[in-house]
Amino acid sequence: MSPSAQDAHVSFTLAEKVWLSFLEQRFDNDATSIHDLDRELALLQTFTALAKQKRNSRAGACHLPPEILNLVFHKVQYIWRPYRDDVQVDPAASETTPVPRYAAGWMSVTHVCSFWRQIALSSPALWQDIHILDVHPDYSYGILARSDRQPLQLTFAGKWAFKPEDAHAALVICTWFSGTVFRRLKALKIECRAPVPAVLQALTQEAPDIQVLDINISCARSLPSNLLNSVLPLQLRQLSIRNCTLSPDTRLFAPTLVHLNLDYPEVVPGKYLTTAYLLRALSSMSNLETLRLSNVLRHGRADDANTALHTIALPATFKELSLEVLDLSQCILPVLDLLEHLSLPQTASINVIQDESIQEEALFADQDVPMIRRLFATVSAFLARNTVPLELSISSEGYSIYPQLSGGPSVDFRHDVTTLATPVSMVPLLSALPSAHATSLVFTSPSLLIAMQQQCSLKVNAWLEYFSQARIVRSVTLSLYYSAELWLTLNKPGSDLFPQLDTIILTCDLYKGSAPRPTPDPQVPPLVLGLTEVIESRRKTHMPIREVKITETMAGWDVWGAVSRLVKVTTI
Repeated sequence: MSPSAQDAHVSFTLAEKVWLSFLEQRFDNDATSIHDLDRELALLQTFTALAKQKRNSRAGACHLPPEILNLVFHKVQYIWRPYRDDVQVDPAASETTPVPRYAAGWMSVTHVCSFWRQIALSSPALWQDIHILDVHPDYSYGILARSDRQPLQLTFAGKWAFKPEDAHAALVICTWFSGTVFRRLKALKIECRAPVPAVLQALTQEAPDIQVLDINISCARSLPSNLLNSVLPLQLRQLSIRNCTLSPDTRLFAPTLVHLNLDYPEVVPGKYLTTAYLLRALSSMSNLETLRLSNVLRHGRADDANTALHTIALPATFKELSLEVLDLSQCILPVLDLLEHLSLPQTASINVIQDESIQEEALFADQDVPMIRRLFATVSAFLARNTVPLELSISSEGYSIYPQLSGGPSVDFRHDVTTLATPVSMVPLLSALPSAHATSLVFTSPSLLIAMQQQCSLKVNAWLEYFSQARIVRSVTLSLYYSAELWLTLNKPGSDLFPQLDTIILTCDLYKGSAPRPTPDPQVPPLVLGLTEVIESRRKTHMPIREVKITETMAGWDVWGAVSRLVKVTTI
């Protein structure tokens, strides 16, 4: 036995003797009653717990600094949230009301040891962000006490529909939606599958310090007009209203807003926001960064036509404008009015989309073409002062334009316009695209190229008709299989299409994602011959093509030999 092991054995033997002597002294007295001995046993159990605490205090976890423990608790809190689950006590009885069961989640760490519990209970920041329906109502006042009057971030969200007979949820609303708690609110998120009258009523209380309000209540229609009723100006920084609507004269559009998101269901006539009211509200938001509107502005109110609209400039901090149109006939004109009266920073992103989840009668029709043309032109106007190279990606439903990747300073913005247009109806809209600002064109839709070819067969050259303004384009990406009309146009004597074009990128849409093909299809050699003629003719006019890029699928074809003798051919 080693000296250290021998010392440990001696120490253990001595400890045994000490404890045996102590127990004999306390329990071997014949005069001691059974009652007194029970008291001795109870004390022994009490001090055993104390001994365990002292033993645990020597463990490494109990030597962590409080700051480190708090960081650990915050991480655990994020990934291990308490939750409520409704359990059917008797699965065979369909009429019985489910019983709520709760899981403590991260709060279980407060029972690991007394040191951890002391740190957790004395850290108010751990008790400020609460999903209130997932915590047993009996714990509510304890959690409020632990938060030490600090600002609260509350979430009221359940996967079940609220029922009046749910006593636990009623207690939660009574406790957490009281006036005292509302005055401490920093953030409130409400997500319900149906309106809860008590919650809607609570939302009319004062919350003078609230900065974030996120409400998503299905089937709620209009929210109360006096939300967050306060005599003082609101300090909201983030407002999100989904599946329900604000009153048309809402006071929630605070000048302090940074993020505004309104996603409305079908609006009651006369209850939607006017463009003029929204513009006035936006003009005061000096810190606004994002604005997202879905089905918010509607056409038809008499006061819309009688109100003069004034252009407003959004702040330099503004980053993103997103507009969703569900019904062209009702929404597009107010959306155009809004866009035409906004001045945005050059680096702001714009996203305008006609949603697909709409009624069949609202689908894209021929009479919508003028409005969509105006929409394209309106969004294009925001590029008037642009100075960075842009790539224009064109599909059969719309377009995206964004800065090209380059070695220079990165500029991050994007303009996306998506409609329910068909390839055929998209072709006449091509002239309204911002191709005059693009140095690169990317055609992502073979069906659009097919529609352009069909128009060319009708004696209308779609390339010249719709891209004559694209004077600074240096790169074009398209499918080799639908490139014939482009080669014919570029080969025409005196053709002035894409005068600065120097790079052609060819894709192989028929076999996208497949392994390289050893031989080309029969239609490929004539197409490559047309490309070769373009390269040779552009040389003669001092507008040379310098590089052709091809996808790996067709890299092994021998047809590229003739091209590679004229220009650089690169596989991508």
